[in-house]
Amino acid sequence: MSKEKRIKYVKKTKLKHQTIWNYMRRNPCFRVSEIMMVCEVSNVYLQKFINRLEEAKYIAFVGKKKRPYSAREYRLANNTGVKAPKVIDVGLYDENINEEIVLYPEKRIEMPEHLPEVLDVIKSSNSSTFDELCKAVGIKRVDLKKWWEIIEKVGLITDRYTENEFRKPIVVYIFDSKRAGEVLKELKKGIFKEDPQLEKLWIQ
Repeated sequence: MSKEKRIKYVKKTKLKHQTIWNYMRRNPCFRVSEIMMVCEVSNVYLQKFINRLEEAKYIAFVGKKKRPYSAREYRLANNTGVKAPKVIDVGLYDENINEEIVLYPEKRIEMPEHLPEVLDVIKSSNSSTFDELCKAVGIKRVDLKKWWEIIEKVGLITDRYTENEFRKPIVVYIFDSKRAGEVLKELKKGIFKEDPQLEKLWIQ
């Protein structure tokens, strides 16, 4: 006789932000303490969610004083639908209107002057003289000299040889175009802000 298969009933748990949002929609005027008690959420979690909603103008403060925090009174000012706005890095995402509400724009990534352009040229060039590289990038010798030591230390120059042109020796540098792409990628991630000398990328 085969054993009966037991059916497991799993209780579906609601997400915290959805529970809070549901309460706000049912009670357009509310106190923070009420939500903490009814929705059973921590003060830390609730405060972050409330602050985002207030900054994005989903709720409006209507009380007379903001202290203590639990006594704050709000009203729902922008009920966009059933789905609760989600907290994301830059602010909120509202699934009801399929829109990101940007409260904290991503920080601008600092880039070193001229170096990204130099790397871009090296990326598409196997070899070049110092002056040819300056001309291709559109910068002065003094601007390229500023970055030359770093260019060597991060492993962009793999070899060099000398050519005699009109009895004047000219050094031709052999570049690692793949490595130039890797360094450029790290710059775009923002490494320069933390490490202006790019020491983390130096080839030993």
